Amino acid sequence: MPKTPKTKLKQPALPVPVQATGNPWETSGTFPATVPLPNDVIITKIEGPYTERDRKLWAFLVAAVWDDLGIPKIHGIRIAKINAVFEELGGDTSSGWIWDSARRLSRTIVEWTEGADGSRIKGFGVSSMLSAWVSPEARATGWLRFEISALLGEVIKNPCRFSRLRIHFMVGLSGKYAVTLYMLLESVANRDTPVLDVELAQLRQWLKVPEGKLNEWFDLKRFAISPALKQINDNPEAAGFTVAMEEIKEGRAVNRVRFIVAKSEARITEESNYYKEPEKPEITAVHAVSNTVLHLPTSAYEQAKKAAPSLDIYELERQWREWMKDKPVPDNLSGAFVNFCKSKAKKSASPTTDAAKRAEEEKLERARKRAEKEKHERDRVELELSTKWFEGLPDNVKKLIGYEYFEQANTVDAGFFKKKGYAYTPFLVFVKLNKWRGQSGT
Repeated sequence: MPKTPKTKLKQPALPVPVQATGNPWETSGTFPATVPLPNDVIITKIEGPYTERDRKLWAFLVAAVWDDLGIPKIHGIRIAKINAVFEELGGDTSSGWIWDSARRLSRTIVEWTEGADGSRIKGFGVSSMLSAWVSPEARATGWLRFEISALLGEVIKNPCRFSRLRIHFMVGLSGKYAVTLYMLLESVANRDTPVLDVELAQLRQWLKVPEGKLNEWFDLKRFAISPALKQINDNPEAAGFTVAMEEIKEGRAVNRVRFIVAKSEARITEESNYYKEPEKPEITAVHAVSNTVLHLPTSAYEQAKKAAPSLDIYELERQWREWMKDKPVPDNLSGAFVNFCKSKAKKSASPTTDAAKRAEEEKLERARKRAEKEKHERDRVELELSTKWFEGLPDNVKKLIGYEYFEQANTVDAGFFKKKGYAYTPFLVFVKLNKWRGQSGT
C-alpha cells in the first residue's frame, strides 16, 4: 500500500539518551555540541524577564556543567571564555551582557509537574533558573560564579520528553523569537510524527509575544515566524532539520499553524551512530583520545585552579588537550587534567625561577643596606657640623645650652656630661636637635 503524505511523516521514535554530546567550548568540533532540555510538557511555567539571550546563556551553562547537574555545587567559569564562544558565533564583543543575563536568570522562576508516564518526575517543583554572584566585586574578578539547583538538575537529567538542542546553532540565531521557535520545533523532531500543530493563541503565548503586539497573523508571520524558519532552512546541517509550515484556516482567517519537521541526512547518520550497540574492545587494544570525548566537569577546573593557582587554567587545558592527542584514553579524565596542571605548576617553580627570586631578594637587601649606610653617614656629618657650630658659640651661650640639657637629661647622662664635657655624644645630639633654637638665641 503506497504511503500517503501523512503516513510519510511517521518515523520510528529514537530513544535518545539523556546525555549532553560534543564540547560546548569548541565551535568547530567534529560532532555538534548538544544538550537535552525538558520540553514545555514538563516545564509548565516560566515567570520572569526570560529573554532570548537568557535562553541561550542558560542552555550553554547547562551544557558546560552537565556532569555536575543534580549535585549542590557552585561553579566558576571565566567570563572572557564564555563571551569568546558567543562572540565567535556572532554575539557582542563586550562581556557585560553576561552579567545582566545572569541577573535576569536568577530572577526567573521555573515550575514543573509530574511527567505523563509518572516514572521519572514525581510531584510539583519550583526553582530559579540559576543563582549567581553578580555584585561589582564579582565583576571585578572576571569569573561568573553560579549554581543550578540540584532539584532542577534532576529534572533536566531525568525528563519524560525533551529537546536535544544544538548549542552553537542556537547561540548563533538572531531575532527576538527565533530561539524559542527553534526549541519548540526541536521538541517534535524525535516524535513518531514530527509535526507541531498549534493554535495561534498558544503559539503567541509560547513565543512570549507582548500583549497588543503582532495581533494579526500576517504580522506574526512576517516579523516572528518567517525570519526564524529562514535561518533554520538556510542552514539545515547546523540546525539538524528543515521545517515546512502550513496555515490552517477557520473560515477565512488563519486559526492555527502546522510545522512539519524533517531531519537532515547528516543528523540521521549521527543519531544512528549514537544508538548503535558499542563494540567491546579487546583488552589489549589502545584507543587514541579525541578531544571531542575529553569533556571535563566544572569540578575539574576548580581542582586545577587549586593545583596551579598562579597559572592560566584554560591555557593549561589547551596544552593538555594537545598533549593528549593520540594517547590512550585515561580512566579518570579529571584526575589526568589536574595532575597535568600540578606538573606544570611544579615546573613553573623551577630552579631558574627560584634563582631569579633569590637574585631579586638579594638586590633588595643590598639596596636596604645602602640606604641604611647613607643614613648613618648623614647623621655623622650632621653631628660633626653641630659640634663645630657649638664650639664656635660664646661661652655664655654654651652654658645656657648646657643648663637646658641638664634640666632635660636623666641623671646618668648628666653625670657623664660632667665628666666628659661637651664632647659627650648624647649632649651633642641634644645640641643637634636644638641647633636652630640656639641660633635664635633661646
